[in-house]
Amino acid sequence: MEAPGLREVVEERSNELEPVIGYFITRAGTFDRGILDETWHGLFYTKHPAFVIRPFETVLDIGAHIGAFAVYAAKKGAIVRAYEPNRENYEMLVAQANHNPDIADRYFTHSLAVTGDGRDVVMIPCADEENTGGGWTSRQDGEGTEQAGESTPSTTLDSIVSELPEVNFLKMDCEGAEYEILMQASDETIHRIEKIAMEWHGGREAFDGLRAFLKEKGFNEEWSGTDAMGNAYFWRA
Repeated sequence: MEAPGLREVVEERSNELEPVIGYFITRAGTFDRGILDETWHGLFYTKHPAFVIRPFETVLDIGAHIGAFAVYAAKKGAIVRAYEPNRENYEMLVAQANHNPDIADRYFTHSLAVTGDGRDVVMIPCADEENTGGGWTSRQDGEGTEQAGESTPSTTLDSIVSELPEVNFLKMDCEGAEYEILMQASDETIHRIEKIAMEWHGGREAFDGLRAFLKEKGFNEEWSGTDAMGNAYFWRA
């Protein structure tokens, strides 16, 4: 059995008629390989026909983890800006470019959380050490900032989008922060986003509120999940 946390480099080939190939540092005994399989083989964020990634499009990845989606999008030719607040995940996110030198000119990483108001946050790691992507910010946990965790600065969607001409594809997997990130953004910011693919969290009541918010902003939707979490696509006609 491999020691937990042991680093290894693996090859991934996307499950498409014209596959792309990527190379990743992963940690043995964690969910890293499962997240790669979900993105590259299951096409979790791109299997909807409206969610094709094209060369030179602008892609935002909020909750980038170790770069499974960010590398995939860059391999498709998109210009990618990836945000990850967890220090160890971020180090691996940056390192993926060393194993995929063909994406270096369009793969940009940011060691930041994304919130609704740009506050500093305390990152609470998941109790399950294998779940390297399951951490969350202190306010979402409802326990305030007194919990032990790593403090990190954040930015906002308004700040990110203000520097870009448009956002063709926004991918989100941010453990419940999707609500404040989107619903506290300005109308101008939301209207510059073409499509959103996300893993949603926090229960159906919160998610239904987000659905209503995005419908009012002109998005179509397709989603699935349980009462606690699921995946969703939002796009403009």
